Amino acid sequence: MKTLLTTGMVAALLVGGVASASAQMEQLDRPFRVNVGLLMPSDGDVKDFVGNSHFKLGLSYDMWGGMFSGRAYRGGVFFDLSTKERGGNSFNTSAIGAFGRFNFGEGGMQGWTPYAGAGLGMFFIDADQDAPPPSGARTSLSVFQGGSRLGGKLFVGLEASQGYFAELGYQWTGSKDGANASGLSVSLGFRF
Repeated sequence: MKTLLTTGMVAALLVGGVASASAQMEQLDRPFRVNVGLLMPSDGDVKDFVGNSHFKLGLSYDMWGGMFSGRAYRGGVFFDLSTKERGGNSFNTSAIGAFGRFNFGEGGMQGWTPYAGAGLGMFFIDADQDAPPPSGARTSLSVFQGGSRLGGKLFVGLEASQGYFAELGYQWTGSKDGANASGLSVSLGFRF
């Protein structure tokens, strides 16, 4: 949990510093994004230990943007957090990195704009196992303890002109000793 708090504090400082530094750059409309949702891990052992759906929180700040072939693009920094606890076991991931997002038209679908993007960053994994492994588990959660690794994410979504958005994504963290923290996510958010 200390790793998550430290990562969160570093992310807040980074986003704050980036926000003040980029204030001198071109001003982007509503650069902050917040989303909440679920992360569904793809690793069977993680599901066995703590369950199928984990709470997910995402924060991002658009630092640059422009137009390409009449379509808007933006890039910036992100911080993602997912957490789940069950039966004395807990599994938490946090990530900090950079992303790019490309819009496919402006409000073409009755005020909704489709978009797609990708991000790359460091993923920090904190797992605690207080309960015995479930039957059939290949490994224990200890393989994740204190782990950090380079990972990525892909996402697609729809954003309303008012700033609301819905997003579907996949985070990839690679594996360690045959287990991984990758998974599918679904979230709702707001841009301001």
